[in-house]
Amino acid sequence: MKANPTPKKRSISLQYDIVSTLSEANRLVSSQKKLRRLPHIFTRVLELPFRSDADVSVTETPDHLRFAVTTDDVGDDVRTQTIQLHPGVTKVVIRGRNFLDLSLDGLGVELDLDLWRFRLPASTLPEMASAAYSDGELVVTVPKCGADDDEEGVWSAGTRPLQQRPRPTQPTTEPIKYGDVFPVSGSLASKPIAPQDAATMQSAENTVLGNTQKGGPAAVMNSAATKNERAGLVSHEQVTDVVATDGVTISQANVAGSRIITEAVGDQVVGEYARPPPVAMTSPASALDRDALTIGEALQATALSAGNKPVDQSDAAAIQVAEMRATGSSEVIPGGIAAQAQSAATTNARLILDENKTKLSDILTDATAKLPDDKPATREDAERVIGAELRNDPNMVTYPGGVAESVAAAARLNQSTK
Repeated sequence: MKANPTPKKRSISLQYDIVSTLSEANRLVSSQKKLRRLPHIFTRVLELPFRSDADVSVTETPDHLRFAVTTDDVGDDVRTQTIQLHPGVTKVVIRGRNFLDLSLDGLGVELDLDLWRFRLPASTLPEMASAAYSDGELVVTVPKCGADDDEEGVWSAGTRPLQQRPRPTQPTTEPIKYGDVFPVSGSLASKPIAPQDAATMQSAENTVLGNTQKGGPAAVMNSAATKNERAGLVSHEQVTDVVATDGVTISQANVAGSRIITEAVGDQVVGEYARPPPVAMTSPASALDRDALTIGEALQATALSAGNKPVDQSDAAAIQVAEMRATGSSEVIPGGIAAQAQSAATTNARLILDENKTKLSDILTDATAKLPDDKPATREDAERVIGAELRNDPNMVTYPGGVAESVAAAARLNQSTK
């Protein structure tokens, strides 16, 4: 079966409108229409530009996962791009001149199309993924760094696993080399990753980027070096001659509104990934603009977009963080919406029928009136609320139109209309 990329001639447009002269109730309904749906999020996921029923061959070895699909000519510029949707949440997508770029504003927020997705195990290195097209076949390779007890499977439009396979394991008899985890060649590929190599790269990331990048080259090198040292295959003070002679380098460049970070050992690139540029926060004057969407209004909009959803622990956690961010309090307000949500989640867990459970609309209707204080939603508010909902959801996803997505959309709209 030949898979065809998503059509390039697809017209997608989004239009938002706020009529400030409407009543408060009408303005809330209007602003809710602007709350953009975020995609389902997994810790690591590979997304191919084909429909979910595409015939994709998946092969696993101790060193990598290989995805192959027969398709029409996609050009010679096919490549992978790693997008960080949220700290610790990474997606790998395929780019090329014959592929439709569905991303919005380069921030990893995408339209929810029926695409082929694969949930990658924790042992994979998404930032090191590569893609190539030859003889009518697109091949994507995702390296691995040791075994891990995570689950994997093909996901249809972020819904359910379609197939799962046990991961083969084998004893470690040789050190993990650069060529095992990075797309390098020459003598460096056969060099074992040493502890002092990892320490050097980690120091460089801290100096240039401000911290060690989660899942980045330094983290990968540190994991590999630790395993090599524990197996007695390298010493703690050992350093690869390439690092000792040529060192490591980290460079940054702004390309098409994204910050491209390139990391290299000697003259060979071991990591290249994109980060969205920093979003300037609104000034106090504009943040207090009467047209800015507040956290309370975002919660109130959730009562409209996901009001029939029974309250669970992920909702209660997200509402608690939202309440604290809105009021500036470090404690749950007795009798407030966070306390009500937690009580509802605990009670709902004991009930079987959804019709008997407390819904989000029961808690969040008139949220602005229930909050003792409120504030315009910001990017930092959204990140905290999203993190709370993800950590407390067993599938690590946000609910469509739920608390996290509503606050995130409100923050995004405040930034775009400042």
